[in-house]
Amino acid sequence: MNRDFARLSMRDVAASLLTLVEEVGPAVLVVHSAAGPLAWWMTEQRPDLVAAIVGLAPGPPANLLPALPDDPKAGAGWGKAEERGHPICVPETEPVWVTPEAVATYWANSARFPHEAKKHYERSIVPESARVFNERFNVGGRGLRIDDPGALSKCPILIVTGDQDPRHPRVLDASTAEYLGAEFVWLPDLGVSGNGHMLMMEDNSEEIAALALTWLRAKGL
Repeated sequence: MNRDFARLSMRDVAASLLTLVEEVGPAVLVVHSAAGPLAWWMTEQRPDLVAAIVGLAPGPPANLLPALPDDPKAGAGWGKAEERGHPICVPETEPVWVTPEAVATYWANSARFPHEAKKHYERSIVPESARVFNERFNVGGRGLRIDDPGALSKCPILIVTGDQDPRHPRVLDASTAEYLGAEFVWLPDLGVSGNGHMLMMEDNSEEIAALALTWLRAKGL
């Protein structure tokens, strides 16, 4: 593992992905969670290369998040801040290993998650960059921002969120959609309840995929 992995930033990852998109040509970005800010930034940089964005519980650009103190000790109590999506702050001295307790609370908590396979899922989880964790919650004001939301105005964007995702309350993702000029789907409005953060692996994942594909076809994609 790269010794600087703990301090790998969202901008580093987004820049690398943008290089890939430059190679393959215009693409539809399907993003989830912390990948949201990457998509917003990539589209601002090269709107000609992003045909559309499908965001499944995507993180907002840092523009919409309050700057939190760069203090892991202070951050220990932030997890109760439901309206902020339960932010955290972690030391950037080593990669982050997400604990089974955190997985159960934030990723595998919903009624639709395949709980019988939870142990298998936990074995698939790998260390993550501590800096990316902090940037996701705008710790120290260092989250990945966009300079001009209008640069995304011509890009079709869909944001889909379930009702059992503790880090994505409806008001937070709705505000992200409004800021970006995106279409927002709160799944209960379609009569679909019980979804959490891991939409792509829950028991109605095919229904979520069909929703995204129908939307893309309606956009001529």
